[in-house]
Amino acid sequence: MPRYKYHVLGSAAAYGLLLIMLMSYSHSLFQILHWGMWCFLGGLFPDIDTKSRGQRYVYSLCFLALLFFLLQQYYAAFIALSFLMIIPIMSRHRGLFHRTWFLVLMPLTIWAIFAAFFPAWSRPFFLNTLFFIAGALSHLFLDFIVAPQIKSSRFLRRLFR
Repeated sequence: MPRYKYHVLGSAAAYGLLLIMLMSYSHSLFQILHWGMWCFLGGLFPDIDTKSRGQRYVYSLCFLALLFFLLQQYYAAFIALSFLMIIPIMSRHRGLFHRTWFLVLMPLTIWAIFAAFFPAWSRPFFLNTLFFIAGALSHLFLDFIVAPQIKSSRFLRRLFR
Protein backbone atom coordinates (compact mmCIF):
# COMPACT_ATOMS: atom_id res chain seq x y z
CA MET A 1 0.00 0.00 0.00
CA PRO A 2 2.61 2.66 0.86
CA ARG A 3 3.86 4.15 -2.33
CA TYR A 4 7.13 5.82 -3.22
CA LYS A 5 6.27 9.15 -1.59
CA TYR A 6 5.27 7.46 1.67
CA HIS A 7 8.54 5.51 1.74
CA VAL A 8 10.43 8.75 1.17
CA LEU A 9 8.54 10.34 4.09
CA GLY A 10 9.15 7.26 6.23
CA SER A 11 12.86 7.30 5.51
CA ALA A 12 12.91 11.05 6.27
CA ALA A 13 11.35 10.35 9.68
CA ALA A 14 13.85 7.55 10.37
CA TYR A 15 16.66 9.87 9.23
CA GLY A 16 15.52 12.61 11.60
CA LEU A 17 15.34 10.26 14.58
CA LEU A 18 18.76 8.72 13.92
CA LEU A 19 20.30 12.11 13.16
CA ILE A 20 19.15 13.42 16.55
CA MET A 21 20.77 10.41 18.24
CA LEU A 22 24.05 10.73 16.30
CA MET A 23 24.32 14.50 15.96
CA SER A 24 27.46 14.65 18.09
CA TYR A 25 29.38 12.64 15.44
CA SER A 26 29.44 15.27 12.72
CA HIS A 27 28.97 18.97 12.28
CA SER A 28 29.55 18.94 8.54
CA LEU A 29 26.57 19.81 6.35
CA PHE A 30 27.99 17.48 3.68
CA GLN A 31 28.06 14.55 6.12
CA ILE A 32 24.51 15.23 7.29
CA LEU A 33 23.28 15.31 3.67
CA HIS A 34 25.33 12.21 2.90
CA TRP A 35 23.59 10.32 5.72
CA GLY A 36 20.25 11.48 4.33
CA MET A 37 21.11 9.95 0.95
CA TRP A 38 21.91 6.60 2.60
CA CYS A 39 18.66 6.67 4.59
CA PHE A 40 16.71 7.54 1.43
CA LEU A 41 18.33 4.63 -0.45
CA GLY A 42 17.60 2.30 2.46
CA GLY A 43 13.97 3.41 2.47
CA LEU A 44 13.58 2.48 -1.18
CA PHE A 45 15.89 -0.56 -1.24
CA PRO A 46 13.38 -3.27 -0.22
CA ASP A 47 11.44 -2.63 -3.44
CA ILE A 48 14.51 -3.39 -5.56
CA ASP A 49 12.90 -6.73 -6.41
CA THR A 50 10.13 -5.05 -8.40
CA LYS A 51 10.03 -2.37 -11.07
CA SER A 52 10.12 0.78 -8.94
CA ARG A 53 11.91 4.05 -8.36
CA GLY A 54 13.90 2.31 -5.66
CA GLN A 55 15.16 -0.19 -8.20
CA ARG A 56 16.05 2.60 -10.62
CA TYR A 57 18.01 4.56 -7.96
CA VAL A 58 19.83 1.54 -6.55
CA TYR A 59 20.77 0.21 -9.98
CA SER A 60 21.96 3.66 -11.04
CA LEU A 61 24.19 3.77 -7.99
CA CYS A 62 25.41 0.23 -8.73
CA PHE A 63 26.19 1.25 -12.31
CA LEU A 64 28.37 4.10 -11.05
CA ALA A 65 30.09 1.72 -8.62
CA LEU A 66 30.72 -0.76 -11.46
CA LEU A 67 32.30 1.99 -13.56
CA PHE A 68 34.48 3.01 -10.63
CA PHE A 69 35.57 -0.60 -10.00
CA LEU A 70 36.37 -1.07 -13.68
CA LEU A 71 38.37 2.16 -13.93
CA GLN A 72 40.27 1.37 -10.73
CA GLN A 73 40.82 -2.22 -11.90
CA TYR A 74 39.03 -3.71 -8.87
CA TYR A 75 37.92 -6.69 -10.91
CA ALA A 76 36.92 -8.86 -7.95
CA ALA A 77 34.61 -6.12 -6.65
CA PHE A 78 33.25 -5.59 -10.17
CA ILE A 79 32.40 -9.28 -10.53
CA ALA A 80 30.96 -9.56 -7.01
CA LEU A 81 28.66 -6.55 -7.49
CA SER A 82 27.61 -7.83 -10.92
CA PHE A 83 26.48 -11.11 -9.37
CA LEU A 84 24.75 -9.34 -6.47
CA MET A 85 22.77 -7.20 -8.91
CA ILE A 86 21.20 -10.35 -10.37
CA ILE A 87 19.68 -11.53 -7.05
CA PRO A 88 16.77 -9.03 -6.99
CA ILE A 89 15.76 -10.02 -10.51
CA MET A 90 15.44 -13.66 -9.43
CA SER A 91 13.54 -12.86 -6.21
CA ARG A 92 9.83 -12.52 -5.72
CA HIS A 93 8.41 -9.26 -4.39
CA ARG A 94 8.21 -9.05 -0.61
CA GLY A 95 10.46 -12.07 -0.35
CA LEU A 96 14.07 -11.83 0.79
CA PHE A 97 14.25 -8.05 0.44
CA HIS A 98 11.38 -7.58 2.89
CA ARG A 99 12.96 -9.64 5.68
CA THR A 100 14.23 -7.74 8.71
CA TRP A 101 17.15 -10.12 9.28
CA PHE A 102 18.30 -9.64 5.67
CA LEU A 103 17.99 -5.85 5.72
CA VAL A 104 20.11 -5.71 8.88
CA LEU A 105 22.67 -8.46 8.17
CA MET A 106 23.31 -7.65 4.50
CA PRO A 107 24.51 -4.05 5.08
CA LEU A 108 26.43 -5.05 8.21
CA THR A 109 28.18 -7.82 6.25
CA ILE A 110 29.10 -5.38 3.48
CA TRP A 111 30.38 -2.97 6.13
CA ALA A 112 32.50 -5.71 7.77
CA ILE A 113 34.06 -6.67 4.42
CA PHE A 114 34.66 -3.01 3.57
CA ALA A 115 36.17 -2.37 7.02
CA ALA A 116 38.57 -5.29 6.60
CA PHE A 117 39.98 -3.76 3.41
CA PHE A 118 39.73 -0.08 4.38
CA PRO A 119 40.10 0.14 8.19
CA ALA A 120 40.57 3.92 8.12
CA TRP A 121 37.08 4.29 6.63
CA SER A 122 35.43 1.81 8.97
CA ARG A 123 33.73 4.32 11.30
CA PRO A 124 32.28 6.65 8.64
CA PHE A 125 31.07 3.71 6.57
CA PHE A 126 29.49 2.15 9.68
CA LEU A 127 27.47 5.33 10.23
CA ASN A 128 26.37 5.24 6.57
CA THR A 129 25.33 1.63 7.15
CA LEU A 130 23.26 2.61 10.18
CA PHE A 131 21.38 5.21 8.17
CA PHE A 132 20.76 2.72 5.35
CA ILE A 133 19.39 0.18 7.85
CA ALA A 134 17.17 2.83 9.47
CA GLY A 135 15.69 3.70 6.07
CA ALA A 136 15.15 0.03 5.19
CA LEU A 137 13.44 -0.66 8.52
CA SER A 138 11.17 2.36 7.99
CA HIS A 139 10.12 0.75 4.71
CA LEU A 140 9.17 -2.49 6.48
CA PHE A 141 7.34 -0.54 9.19
CA LEU A 142 5.22 1.18 6.55
CA ASP A 143 4.55 -2.02 4.59
CA PHE A 144 3.76 -4.35 7.49
CA ILE A 145 2.50 -2.13 10.33
CA VAL A 146 1.03 1.03 8.80
CA ALA A 147 -0.41 -0.35 5.53
CA PRO A 148 -2.61 -3.00 7.21
CA GLN A 149 -4.02 -0.30 9.51
CA ILE A 150 -4.82 1.88 6.51
CA LYS A 151 -6.49 -1.02 4.67
CA SER A 152 -8.67 -1.88 7.66
CA SER A 153 -9.92 1.67 8.28
CA ARG A 154 -12.30 3.38 5.87
CA PHE A 155 -11.29 6.82 7.20
CA LEU A 156 -7.55 6.12 6.75
CA ARG A 157 -8.10 4.69 3.27
CA ARG A 158 -9.71 7.98 2.19
CA LEU A 159 -6.99 9.99 3.87
CA PHE A 160 -4.10 8.12 2.19
CA ARG A 161 -5.45 7.86 -1.36
